[in-house]
Amino acid sequence: VRHYLGKAPVNRFQNQAHRADADAEMTLEVLLAQLVRYEDLPTDVDGLHKFCSDRLREQERMREAV
Repeated sequence: VRHYLGKAPVNRFQNQAHRADADAEMTLEVLLAQLVRYEDLPTDVDGLHKFCSDRLREQERMREAV
């Protein structure tokens, strides 16, 4: 969280650690920060799914090749 948001989680999350709603909100903030930082990331759900799936398959192929 600190890496992408440049700060520790704000107080509203510290007292709610690991609550589903707080986790989801923090995840959204990190995702939005990633989209700003990595301009080559797709911004739609289908594009993000394909991007992540392709990378995972490539990592799997590399592990199998070793």
